[in-house]
Amino acid sequence: ENIDFDPKLKAACKDDIARHCPQIPHGSGQVLECLQTHHGDLTESCHHQLFSIKKSELTDSATDYTLLNTCREMIRQYCHDTEPAKMLHCLKLHKDESLFDDRCHLVVVNRMIEQNLDYRFNPALQAACSKNIAEYCTPIIRNAKQNEELNGKVIDCLKIRFREGKLLPECEKQMTEVLHERALNYKLNPLLQSVCHDEIQVLCSAVSETDTNEDHGAVEECLKQAFIDKKLINRACKVEVAELIQEGKADIYADPLLQRACSVDLLKYCSHIQSGNGRLLKCLEGILQGESKALEDDCKSKLLSRLEMFQNAAAFVPPAENFHQLYDQVVASPSKHYFLIVLCSFIGIIFIIGLLCGRVTHRTMALKNK
Repeated sequence: ENIDFDPKLKAACKDDIARHCPQIPHGSGQVLECLQTHHGDLTESCHHQLFSIKKSELTDSATDYTLLNTCREMIRQYCHDTEPAKMLHCLKLHKDESLFDDRCHLVVVNRMIEQNLDYRFNPALQAACSKNIAEYCTPIIRNAKQNEELNGKVIDCLKIRFREGKLLPECEKQMTEVLHERALNYKLNPLLQSVCHDEIQVLCSAVSETDTNEDHGAVEECLKQAFIDKKLINRACKVEVAELIQEGKADIYADPLLQRACSVDLLKYCSHIQSGNGRLLKCLEGILQGESKALEDDCKSKLLSRLEMFQNAAAFVPPAENFHQLYDQVVASPSKHYFLIVLCSFIGIIFIIGLLCGRVTHRTMALKNK
């Protein structure tokens, strides 16, 4: 709670405290909070010391003095039966309650932002996705620097497999939650913040600057619309936004604004369908294209907008890295029949050419033998 009680941390961060937090009182964990808000500008020694503390706090809420102290009343109201180590998870579930304390809400959101910097800060995700991480994301972990955040790289690795429908059910569920929260708050997405920094500042400044560290999906929606309107100049930003759009196609719960607009129709027409792999979206599309049932106006409007986005985003999905990814992309493509016809035609042409060449060769050899 007081940085003076940790001489090692205080020594490592002496210059950083003087630079970033000179007027902050040393009690109640305020200096730690201040340093963490400047984590991108800290000296290496201070950053490394903070990493260990952050990892401890985010994986075991019982060690997070600021969270427990600031949210004491909310814990009593919503999480009194929760063990201290899992308090952050409980508070995350209730943070959007109408009577939730603003100061506690801000701390919880800040913790969520920190968690999204590194999968190791998220115990639930780490446990649910351990096998998929080992299978798909090992190179990222192998190349990680000690005591430094991975800046969301493992989560970004997993979301590729999420779009492809290759995650285990428990991992897919956790990733859906992560992507849902990211869609509602762009600050939970380190890569998006990095590659679309200028676009957010220029095109989405009206909705990105809030006092609560949340934008309720406005920034992502702004970027998606800018993508459709061809206002995104930076290709890296275009690709990232295209991938965000594709995530919503994979699971409607990764697109909370569409889910919210279609909540009534999902309950009315698609409640019997399991989420994931685009099944709920296909259900809504079926209703949209049919004549016997009708979608709510808000759902219809949002769905038509998303379908246009899906079509435009497909062109910006990164190319396949190997044969298996190429196969997956072709199978998932709406033009797969066209690709198959072209492939069969190509093989047929090669076969005919080979046959003709064989006959010519055979005839030439026969003439020589004469």
